[in-house]
Amino acid sequence: MVEPGQSHAEAESEPLLWRADPTWGADWEKVHGVLLYTRNVLNRINGETPEAELSDHMRQLAKVYDERTARALADLYELLTDVLFVDSAKIFTGKDSEPRYLVQYIDPAKIRELGSATENISRGILEGDIPTADVPVDFIKQWFDAIDGDITWGVSLNSWMPSGFVTESASEKSALNRWRKRIKGIELGLRTALEAGAAAEVAREAAAETISLLDETKSLRDMARSATGEAGASGLGRYFSSVAKDEQQSAMWWTVAAIGSIAGVLALGIIVFIRGDEADWVPTLFHLALALPLIGAASYVARIAGHHRALARWAKAAAVQVNTIPAFSQQLSSAEARQQLILELGKNVFATPNFDGATDGDRISAVPPELLETLKELVQKLPKAP
Repeated sequence: MVEPGQSHAEAESEPLLWRADPTWGADWEKVHGVLLYTRNVLNRINGETPEAELSDHMRQLAKVYDERTARALADLYELLTDVLFVDSAKIFTGKDSEPRYLVQYIDPAKIRELGSATENISRGILEGDIPTADVPVDFIKQWFDAIDGDITWGVSLNSWMPSGFVTESASEKSALNRWRKRIKGIELGLRTALEAGAAAEVAREAAAETISLLDETKSLRDMARSATGEAGASGLGRYFSSVAKDEQQSAMWWTVAAIGSIAGVLALGIIVFIRGDEADWVPTLFHLALALPLIGAASYVARIAGHHRALARWAKAAAVQVNTIPAFSQQLSSAEARQQLILELGKNVFATPNFDGATDGDRISAVPPELLETLKELVQKLPKAP
């Protein structure tokens, strides 16, 4: 009998008196060995043995029986071996008592059936024809139901029991009642373990599916974000291209205006030169007064044309950068490098354009400041009126 604090191995080291039974001892010994062997096999694949140390048959078995099911069945066979063959009870026969075992109160046909079914599992493992986990589980459930009616209160109801047993004793009834409860507990434990394993598997699959959905959602979000970014970059690139085109056209027309103003100044100068008199300063100054606004206009429109050309160059460069940055950044393996590249692009694109040669003091003037200084000196040198 397994006493409190006593291990199963210690209990089995004690003499098992049922082995001495001349009629059924050999059969019981065989079933006892099969149950222990199957328990040991299942213990090897429930995480107790490193996978590298498992044989090919054991690895194949581990693929069929998951760790939870293997542990539940191993515990079942150990508890079943214990209650049938190890956990003895003292049955009092008058002044004397003798140990008896539950196996002695169950129809031997049922015991042989248990041994044959369990041996079939062991043989399948050795031969590579491994039954699925539901086969032993379903058999054990049916076997528990079958023996429930065969565990009787009185051994006299079991005609196969050897003679000499005192029947209907209180100690016998107590032992049978205790064994019956243990059988029910083992059955309930198996069902609970399998249901917990099934629930854990469902939870694991649900968690895996949730993770998959989260990954898919993240992927869709990244794709949407990428598509939005690409669409935004494409739209921004088109905008800068449009600005560059408009500014190029404006620069062209302002350049034409500057050239026209310069041509007007040249034409007026030629006229003054042909019709003028070197000694007559008044007509000359009059013609210069007409030419000076044209010179100022030419200077102004030339400056404006330069601004438009600079803006066109900047917008064209920005369009090229915005349109090419996505493809270029994808070639960088580092996310930090990609972010730095995009940051630098943002600084270049969204900062104030740098117009080379432009000053904050540029303004409209009919005559350039340099020319005004020259004219002042010229007027000072003219003869004074009498």
